[in-house]
Amino acid sequence: MYEDEGNATTVQIISSVIESLPALPAHPKISRTALLLCGAYSEWLRNHPDKLFPAVKVLLANVNDVGLHKYGGIFANYTVELETQYNGELIV
Repeated sequence: MYEDEGNATTVQIISSVIESLPALPAHPKISRTALLLCGAYSEWLRNHPDKLFPAVKVLLANVNDVGLHKYGGIFANYTVELETQYNGELIV
């Protein structure tokens, strides 16, 4: 659990950041940072499965960029390790 996890402001800020990632410009450095951020917050995403879809959008948007495979892989590995249940369906 992240420090300040129970703090509503912290949850709101992280939620806003994750939700805004798919709207960022398509640039390798921005995409790399977005993928790394998603990987870093994979545990947080496990506890907030309603925010998983924007993160997955970032992963899928960059799946064809060979230069970003390493960073997408980091996020994908963390995501697969987390069994996230959302709406009664298992998402891995």
